[in-house]
Amino acid sequence: MLNQKITSILLAASMFTVFTANPVSAGIIDTAAGINAVRYESGAAAGSGESDQNRLFTSLEEKQEAEKAVLMKIRTETAKAADAAEEAADEALDCAEKTEGEEIEEAADSAVLHAENARAASDLVAAANDMQTVEMTASIAEAAREEASQAAAEAEEAAQAEADRAKKAAEEEAAAKAKAEAEAEAAAREKALASAEYLGTFTLTAYCNCAACNGSAGNPTASGVMPTSGHTVAMGGVPFGTKLLIDGTIYTVEDRGTPYGHVDIFFDSHEEALDFGMGSADVYLIKE
Repeated sequence: MLNQKITSILLAASMFTVFTANPVSAGIIDTAAGINAVRYESGAAAGSGESDQNRLFTSLEEKQEAEKAVLMKIRTETAKAADAAEEAADEALDCAEKTEGEEIEEAADSAVLHAENARAASDLVAAANDMQTVEMTASIAEAAREEASQAAAEAEEAAQAEADRAKKAAEEEAAAKAKAEAEAEAAAREKALASAEYLGTFTLTAYCNCAACNGSAGNPTASGVMPTSGHTVAMGGVPFGTKLLIDGTIYTVEDRGTPYGHVDIFFDSHEEALDFGMGSADVYLIKE
């Protein structure tokens, strides 16, 4: 990267040149002197030589205008370089705000520094008239722009790497949590099964909370609670709150509608209930 100290020295040198040099470029001085000479000679000349002197005067004016055009172009390009450097610095700062990380912050700080150098160089070009200072400061501005863009790219790359690390850590944490919950659930089932009382092989059916299943939709269960998929079953002959282990899932009797020995399992939708259909399974009473 462009060293901050070197940049500062170059900028100081440029400033010294601006304030100590004649504010008119060497080329422009020569051009102005030539124009004055032509004007003097034009006044003294006569006859056939006058047209040649006018052509020379026009040529010198065109040269002066061309030099001014070059100077204006350099100033415009330098200002654009400073603008681009500041945009890159803003992008780097945005990355630093959204994602924590020392590497990202360092890249953002570097981008800001180079943007400041590019703007300082642009200001010098705008104030200078001698071509040597203009060209040197313009090159500093362009180098600073490149460094700011590079720093912004590094900040974005570091932010993306940090985001990837955070995502991976979150996924690993979620997977570990899911595994722990599954193991705890399996252990609970094992423990429940170890102390469970086998009731026999019961008929299994399914229902939901729609009008086709219940006569009207959205009703609470016979026990007064709203049914829950994977939890609520209906069966007669046992108290509400009885826990039944069926195919590895522990259900709670919260509804009526079927006799003892026939378990109606609640599902969230009619389609799921139809897909379940009818079957049978071993049923265990969980003793708490």
